[in-house]
Amino acid sequence: MKGKLVIAMVGLPARGKSTMALKIARTLAHDDLKVEIFNNGELRRRLSHENTSAPDFFSPYNPKGSELRENCARLNLGLAQSFLSKDGDVAIIDQGGN
Repeated sequence: MKGKLVIAMVGLPARGKSTMALKIARTLAHDDLKVEIFNNGELRRRLSHENTSAPDFFSPYNPKGSELRENCARLNLGLAQSFLSKDGDVAIIDQGGN
């Protein structure tokens, strides 16, 4: 039986998290592992009609932004858990800034 793995990519915007997540996913897929990336930034942009890339959106003093970011993180964690509980091997959580 294979183990399950969660990789969390976090850091400042535009530092290569998503690029690295893609490279890791491709490498692991070559080893016949079932890998999926769960990108919080992509989900956030799909769920909101506002500009969620502006710096003030990420301010700790922006309760609406904080709530949306937390909801996206929870949703993606749930999706990753579901993926792993089925036939997934590796879930990559990508914080996804911009």
